[in-house]
Amino acid sequence: MKKTGCLLIVLVIITVVAVAAWYDHEFQIFETNRQEVMQNCEKAIPVFKKRFNTIDPLLQLYEKHYGWENGVFKGNPNNLKDDFGDANSDVIDSTKLTPELKYSQPVQAGLARLYGGGGALDNFMGALDINDSLAPFLEAANQCSEINTGTLLSQLKSDLADTDHEMETAVESVKASIDKFNDSLNDFPESMVAKQFDLEPINRGSVGISVPATWSTNN
Repeated sequence: MKKTGCLLIVLVIITVVAVAAWYDHEFQIFETNRQEVMQNCEKAIPVFKKRFNTIDPLLQLYEKHYGWENGVFKGNPNNLKDDFGDANSDVIDSTKLTPELKYSQPVQAGLARLYGGGGALDNFMGALDINDSLAPFLEAANQCSEINTGTLLSQLKSDLADTDHEMETAVESVKASIDKFNDSLNDFPESMVAKQFDLEPINRGSVGISVPATWSTNN
């Protein structure tokens, strides 16, 4: 009986150690896949920064056209609606004062994410936000004579055309690595380990689903 009891204890210990080792092995696979996502995002970010090299000065020029500089209204006060009071108030919604600015705000938000401290994946998503918002913004900017006749708009179009292939490759790499990570979490029995460590799939949204048409230098 004693030998049988000892044998059972040994088997339990071996089983516990084996399960713990398997859990650790699976977690390391998850971590490796997660790191691959981050690394692909980090590789993609310089491509997007090169792609959007002239976005910030172009935005500033565009908003200045409608009387705004660094978020402060410096245009004609007569253009302000009576219920907004002080033009320099932080609570003013610029889109209600000048609806044209609605085209620049998603791009501004994307820039904030691209250059923010939210991590490589958030930076990458910010770059996609900019990319998705470019067409309406450029159409609006194209209507401003001081922008249309300047060099910033043509330079941006050139940068977009020059980096199209790099961007598509980078987006597909990130998409593939996210899918790989998510699949590793969803497969059984690995999904049990993922649940144990509170690991969740990465929501890739529209990553890699489509690449907005480029504004060529001829547009």
